[in-house]
Amino acid sequence: MSQRPPLVRSPRRLVEDAIAAIGLWSWNHPILAIAGMLLAVGGLAASLPELTFESDVDRYLEEGDPIRVDYDALRDQFGRDDLLYLAITPPEIFEPDFLERLREIHDRLEDELPYVEEVRSLVNARQTRGEGDTLLVDELLEDWPETPEEIAAVAARARANPFYRNLYVSEDGRTTGIVIEPMTFQPVENDDLSGFDDEVEADSKADDEALYLTGFQTAALVNAAHAFVATLDLGEDTEVHLMGSPVTNQEIQEQTARDMLVFSALSIAVIALLLGVVFRRVLAIVLPLVLVVLAVVATVGALAVVDRPLTFVSQIIPSFILAVGVGFSVHVLAIYFQAVDHRQERRAAIEYALRHSGPAIVMSSLTTAGGMASFMSSGLAPIRDIGIFVPLGVLVAAFLSLALLPACLAIAPVRLRVRHEEGDTLPATERVLIACGLFGTRHRVAVPIVAVLALLVAGAGITRISQSYNPLEWLPEDNRARVASEYLNVHLGGSAGMELVYDAGEENALHDPEVLHRLEAIQRYVETHPGENFAFRKTVSVADIAKEIHQALHAGRAEEYRVADDRLLVAQELLLFENSGSDDLEDVVDATFRLARISLRGEHTEATNYLRYLQEHAPRLRELGGDADLTITGFYAIASHVAQLTVATSIRSYVIAFLTITPLMMLFIGSLRTGIVSMAPNLMPIAMVMGIMGWSGAPLDIFTVLIGGIALGLVVDDTIHILHGFRRNFERTGSIEEATRETMRTTGRALLFTTVVLTCAFSIYGFASAGTVVNFGLLSALAVFLAFVFDIFLSPALLALVYQRRERAGK
Repeated sequence: MSQRPPLVRSPRRLVEDAIAAIGLWSWNHPILAIAGMLLAVGGLAASLPELTFESDVDRYLEEGDPIRVDYDALRDQFGRDDLLYLAITPPEIFEPDFLERLREIHDRLEDELPYVEEVRSLVNARQTRGEGDTLLVDELLEDWPETPEEIAAVAARARANPFYRNLYVSEDGRTTGIVIEPMTFQPVENDDLSGFDDEVEADSKADDEALYLTGFQTAALVNAAHAFVATLDLGEDTEVHLMGSPVTNQEIQEQTARDMLVFSALSIAVIALLLGVVFRRVLAIVLPLVLVVLAVVATVGALAVVDRPLTFVSQIIPSFILAVGVGFSVHVLAIYFQAVDHRQERRAAIEYALRHSGPAIVMSSLTTAGGMASFMSSGLAPIRDIGIFVPLGVLVAAFLSLALLPACLAIAPVRLRVRHEEGDTLPATERVLIACGLFGTRHRVAVPIVAVLALLVAGAGITRISQSYNPLEWLPEDNRARVASEYLNVHLGGSAGMELVYDAGEENALHDPEVLHRLEAIQRYVETHPGENFAFRKTVSVADIAKEIHQALHAGRAEEYRVADDRLLVAQELLLFENSGSDDLEDVVDATFRLARISLRGEHTEATNYLRYLQEHAPRLRELGGDADLTITGFYAIASHVAQLTVATSIRSYVIAFLTITPLMMLFIGSLRTGIVSMAPNLMPIAMVMGIMGWSGAPLDIFTVLIGGIALGLVVDDTIHILHGFRRNFERTGSIEEATRETMRTTGRALLFTTVVLTCAFSIYGFASAGTVVNFGLLSALAVFLAFVFDIFLSPALLALVYQRRERAGK
């Protein structure tokens, strides 16, 4: 049924004209268009060597985040809390040959490892003792034991010292620990100034985050430590394990670099294979891949230009843009080659393809970008980066498909295919797609009812979703960092820590015995109240040093291991300790004796366990601290905060994505009712996947939190192309079934291809080393597949319900 052309061009026609104009300019000036695009991408690519990697969890937080501010204040005042631990379990620790090897290991660590502030072990463990009124602070093995009696005496002192327990000697006395403290700040070479200038330099460093030891420098330390451990030959009966959060971070960084290269290569291979199967043209393989690779290079280059690092999470950016971006070119090429094969002139064919697919490409790129941009509101920097740079990459890929692809087609030869005559049998894929669409159209009530029932069953699992944040589980079970972590959990009480900063409110307040007793009370409470699947096995504060001093000045009697009763006496004893030459007080108090640090160390476990612990016990800890301000920081606190932000990001991103995409759909369709109805095939697959996630036990973590926003941004693309094709065909034919048939024959084939590409691309993550990445990939692939199923069955059914009145009115 023909219709009179409108006198005033509609907004949709204006968009088509603009897209066609850009593409035809590129077609008419191919060399200029190609050179300009390559120059722009090349400018961004030039920054790729500057790209860095960030794996420290505290850098995942915004600079102004209170938790990060507290953590940086801790490091500025007391130094780093993310230490390296070397656990060694020989047949016997206190045996002459092993003690000699231990001294050799200690000395070599100090000499050979870069960026080390201090190495602590039984060799230089603090030993506090008194001789009359004189306090002596020296090292446990300062006077090297030679005879069995001397060794036995050293062993007895070590096992009796509570400070050594679960630090230098395990509770069972079989494992010894070596603590490697990295530098907090980058080393500053200055041969001319010393002494007083050191303090000025330290103060200036605290105000400049750029002077913190870099990730590259920390990685150099960890790699050197691993290389050192590999040189040790302590015999088959001795176990050696290296652990600490810098070790975990380095393992994650190396794994991410490997996985990103593998996933990108596999994505390109899968896309090339599928392009070859669908088009059976070399040109249709090369051009989409070249364009989408340019988009990836531009996006990753932009990361480097603005000095944003890659992270464990943002490793998905290249392969995601590869999978999504290739679909834009496919939609243009599918229509272009159909027209050319039907002997349409090539310039007219590209104009027709751009007018046919261009508006849908623009709209789908905007909705995908909008869905991903919802992550810009996240308080987690890696997820926020995805919300910034993935939309950028998607829009670049779409622009290249509309502006650069015509130029490439203009200069590339095209081999014509044998044209199908009218009445020829359609390809099997088109026949199946048409049958699915017509099934939905003819069962326009039953199909939505079945879809809702399926949603209710699957969606019930949403309430079962749990949250998770555990970087160690991002590594394979046999990874050396995971093995070492479990070993330290058992033999030295763990390697993960929490830090409490106690602000007593006034200078020299820490000389008050009552204040020190409060610190003791906090330590006792923590030690006697384990969390779920973890416990704090080691606590350290200035109260321990005060008790150690008091005991030493009273002939080492066990009953004198306590805080002195008099404030003046406490001050005198601490002054004696400072004058002894030891600088250990700097690790636990500030120079004014107002701030105290309480270090807690325990087993590494799931961050949500820490979160529940803090929620339950933080009020009591603050109550024990009295009127003082108690700040909870360190790894446990940051991990708990990240777990909270993950859930907040999930909820906020879904809402923002929905509020962004729905108006775009309404604007594109030009109908409020149709726009709202069109969201059903998009929201249902996501809700079903989230329900399946709950039923399967896959947790909501820093990776799987991306599924909803990504899926919504992607699945709406199929719906846009279905709606765009259906509306064009309905306006031309006036028949729901004819419009459905033609839409499935043309648009459906391209959608099938992009669905297969996206499903395969996300499924590639099933080969990842980390379980969370596997969950993300498989669940995202499932969301894309379900969206396609809903679009070829549910969308025609809903469109039939919406358009049935118009069909009857036109007859």
